[in-house]
Amino acid sequence: MTISFALASFGAIFVWMLWKVFRHYILPSPLDSIPGPPRQSFLLGNMAIFLGRKGIFR
Repeated sequence: MTISFALASFGAIFVWMLWKVFRHYILPSPLDSIPGPPRQSFLLGNMAIFLGRKGIFR
């Protein structure tokens, strides 16, 4: 009985992990097609807006 419980637990965790990895391919969000603001930097994107001197986090 202990082995079957352990096997069921392992199977449930494995299926949950697969769902977390592949759910974006199976059920895409309608928010995925909304464009964001244009990047200011190729490497940092818009992080200067958040971390800058007059940024949001200051």
